Amino acid sequence: MQFTVFLTSIAAFAAGTAHAAAVPRQGKDNPRLAQFRIFSDVGCSNLNQGFYTVDRDQTSTCGQLNNVPVKSLKLERLEPAADGCELRLYISNDCTEKAVTANVGVCNDATETGPSGGIPTWNSWQMVCPSSATNGTMSM
Repeated sequence: MQFTVFLTSIAAFAAGTAHAAAVPRQGKDNPRLAQFRIFSDVGCSNLNQGFYTVDRDQTSTCGQLNNVPVKSLKLERLEPAADGCELRLYISNDCTEKAVTANVGVCNDATETGPSGGIPTWNSWQMVCPSSATNGTMSM
């Protein structure tokens, strides 16, 4: 009985510290730019795997989508701070092969053959913005 209480206490402490250590990256100097949702099936309706958010500090960097096979992706929204920005999708892991620009509310199926001739999947993404959107000079 004491052992069970001890394990429960450790689990509660660990859960509490995990939440306490989380510091939001979004803020006035790092606004949210976009949100997109990924799916492990074509058509953007089956096998919803969750969503990604993109903040200003993530622009022009290559983001990986290698935790699950992503067969479709839907850009749910672009925030006003993302004026002029584009979310680009790639079948390569390094944001170099087959760039497709996602439009808000449109399902983007990975229709090209994936790396090494595998199952078609999106494997990376990149938010590309004009310099005015990334240097903090735009009005909010």
